[in-house]
Amino acid sequence: MINEKEKQQFLVAIKNTEQDTQAVRSLKQFIEQKRIRLFSISLVAVASEKRKARTYKTGGGVIISYARYLQDNEKRFVIAHELGHIVQRYLLTGDCLCPEGFASLFAYIALLDKNNFYQTECKSYIVDTDLALFNDYRALLHK
Repeated sequence: MINEKEKQQFLVAIKNTEQDTQAVRSLKQFIEQKRIRLFSISLVAVASEKRKARTYKTGGGVIISYARYLQDNEKRFVIAHELGHIVQRYLLTGDCLCPEGFASLFAYIALLDKNNFYQTECKSYIVDTDLALFNDYRALLHK
């Protein structure tokens, strides 16, 4: 899963930036010890795609192509579904009896938590109307 050419380019980039910080030195050490794997995932929107999404293996990772016509919520699901295939192929051991089912379940679980976050946690950060927002901030600024 480690593309040596990509890894070397990444290490050179680290060396050329903030090489004095402890965090960068630790990251470089983890990469050299293969405790961290570099695996690139690129997203590409395509105009005409028979399938809604597809994963292509490349030298240093994968490309997920998805149909440009998809709505945002559909796009999120098909990308998460393809990520499920990546997890199943590259991180888990053993054969998967139902790879499509696994990928869909992975997408559901991955998006469920984010969906719950937006529905519950974010409500405290928004107001019902533009006027209420204006009045809240006006009152705050003029205390």
